[in-house]
Amino acid sequence: MYIEGPGRHLYEVPQEGWRRGAAVAAMLAILAAAAAAGAAVWWEAQAAQAHREEQRLWGDYHLLVLRLEGVKQGRDFFSLQRLLEYKNSKVQKLVEGKLQDFEEEFSKLEKAREQGRAAAEEAGAKGERKAGYTRKARHGAFLFLLTGLLSLGALATHKKLLWLAAPLPALAALAVFLWV
Repeated sequence: MYIEGPGRHLYEVPQEGWRRGAAVAAMLAILAAAAAAGAAVWWEAQAAQAHREEQRLWGDYHLLVLRLEGVKQGRDFFSLQRLLEYKNSKVQKLVEGKLQDFEEEFSKLEKAREQGRAAAEEAGAKGERKAGYTRKARHGAFLFLLTGLLSLGALATHKKLLWLAAPLPALAALAVFLWV
C-alpha cells in the first residue's frame, strides 16, 4: 500500500494483527517464566532452610532422649539403693531425695521431648510444603518458557496456528500453580 505524501510515495508494510499479539504474548510468557524461575529459587532456599531447622530440631530431640535415658538409669540406680540399704535411715533420706529429683527431671524432660518431637514434625511438614511449591514453580517456569518459544516460533515462521497453540502450555502452567 502506498501512502500519498508531499511529492513522494512511501511503502508501508502491511501488519497482521496476530503478529503483534504473538510478540506481546512471547514477551509476557518469557517474563512469566523468569518470574516463576525466580520463585522456584526462592522456594528452594526456603525449603533448604526449613530442612536445616528440621535437622536441628531432630538433633535436639535425640539429645533429650539420651538425657532421658540417663535420668532413667540414675532413677533405677537409686531405686536399687533404696532396696539394698533399707536399714540405714540416712541413706534412705538421701535416696528418697535423689529419687524425687530424678522424678521431677524425668517429667520435665518427657514434656520437652514431646514438644521437641512435635516441633520437628511440624518443621518437616513445612519443609515438604515449601519443596512442593518449588516443584510447582519449576514446572510453571518450563511451561511458560515453552509458551514463549512457541510464540517466537510463530513469529519467525509466520504460522498463525502455532501462535494459537502457544497458550496451551501457559494454561497448563496456571493449572499446575492453582490445582496441583
